[in-house]
Order: sequence, then C-alpha cells, then structure tokens
Amino acid sequence: GVKGSTRLVGSPALLTGHEPEAMRRYRMMMSMMSDDETVNKMDQLQSAATLELNPKHSIVRAIAAARGSKDEKRRKVAKLVAEQVFDNARIAAGALEDPREMVGRINQIMELALPAEEEEAAEAPKAPKAPKAPKEPKEPKAPKAPKAVKK
Repeated sequence: GVKGSTRLVGSPALLTGHEPEAMRRYRMMMSMMSDDETVNKMDQLQSAATLELNPKHSIVRAIAAARGSKDEKRRKVAKLVAEQVFDNARIAAGALEDPREMVGRINQIMELALPAEEEEAAEAPKAPKAPKAPKEPKEPKAPKAPKAVKK
C-alpha cells in the first residue's frame, strides 16, 4: 500500500515492511522444502510492503501538482518521476531485483529535462538582442607626487 509519512525529512519516499533480497532467496529455498501452509505464510510476508511518501518533500509536491496539469509533457514527466521515486525507495530498501529495468526511464527523464538544442531553439521565443557593451573607460592618469616644501 501507500501512505503519507511524518517521519521522513530529506527523502521523498521509503519502502517499509519489504522483503530484502536475502529473505527472498531464503523464502524460495524454504518453499522447496516446506508444506503449503508455510509457503502461504511466507507469501503474505512478501506482500506486506508499504510505500511511505513524504508529503512535504518538493519532489512529491511537484508530482502532485503536475497530475492536474493541462500540459501533457509535464504529466508525462511527473509519471516517470513518480515511478522513479518508487524504484529509488526499492533500491534503498534492497528490494529491487534488477535495477537495469529502470535505465530506460532514467534516460527518458534526462531527455525531457535537457532537450536537444534544436528542440529548445524551436520552443523558446527569440530573445531580444543584447545591448552593446559600453566602451571601457580609459585608465586614469597616476596622481602627481606632491611638491616638496622648503623650510
């Protein structure tokens, strides 16, 4: 399930109640040697994971704001980022079996965040020409030394 969290401060999400990779392997080994009742109990443990979201985190707030956006590109980025937040929580918890599955999504996020120069030039309005830089002032002459006064 998913729930809001009050304990998270610097992170957008945390996976709790998950089954680490070592436990998955242990469960698989036990299921080969156990009866159906033991296998069912172990399966229930696996599905007990909860994703805790930090509603105060800027990423979570930006995702929530983008969900209702009229801009299709913004909604697409929000969906990709939400999926990435989930996978980041899975990685931090040691619950992501194959991190290679998210590489394509990370590449999409980077492409959308940093469009090619041609795309950027086509989308951006032309900027007005910058004013010419003023001429540099001439260096002031060094002050003359005061005349010596005779006594």
